Amino acid sequence: MKPLSNLSNCSDEELVAIAQKSTEKFSKAIADARKIAEEFGFSITESENNILNIIFGKLKEKRNSAIKENVEDVFKSALEKLSQRGDFTHMSELLALFQAGNYHEVKAKLQELNLYKERMMKSTLAPRGERIAKTCLRVTFPDGTIICQPKSADTMADVIDKIGPEKVAELGMRMSGRPLVSKEKHEMYERGQHEISNGWFVTTHSSTTEKVRRLKQISAVLGLNLKVEEVNKESATNFD
Repeated sequence: MKPLSNLSNCSDEELVAIAQKSTEKFSKAIADARKIAEEFGFSITESENNILNIIFGKLKEKRNSAIKENVEDVFKSALEKLSQRGDFTHMSELLALFQAGNYHEVKAKLQELNLYKERMMKSTLAPRGERIAKTCLRVTFPDGTIICQPKSADTMADVIDKIGPEKVAELGMRMSGRPLVSKEKHEMYERGQHEISNGWFVTTHSSTTEKVRRLKQISAVLGLNLKVEEVNKESATNFD
């Protein structure tokens, strides 16, 4: 039987087998308890099948918890790749599984689509769940205004706020399967959304390179003549 600390790669069938073996250990105790209960004039209603289901449910919860964090790391980038491919069928399927908390099935589907990778060890200097970015986004407006924050997500949100979120929203652009600019806050994308003025939210979950591409598109369509660059952080000296 696999140790309970290593369930992340177990299928449902393997979890059932573990639950069955665990239930067998209780069989004699359950029988003895029923005999004692009968002597005192009452019955034990929990059947072995009920206990099996309870154990299976708890094992499934433990397995899903074990893989949830890694799936979350991979999930959003996978959605972005599917969006770029125009594969909205699989995007919808994955979103439904994720929102239902079926992380094991999400992992299996990502593996099937060759979009799943186990979490890589991160530098001990980096906060958990974050990557150390060497580059950042710098945007220069025709009037000389420069927006360049340490985090490219902050820069993108500030730029769209300055342009006018209403104008950008009308373009109908999407990022990671969600509207680039909208007034709808998504719990699943909470860390990948930035709230700006007047109740607008900007979806910022993407690479700096993708942000550059999106902002250049916006500039071209709206005729803004923006200078959009991905620069080395060491050369960006105008951080607040």
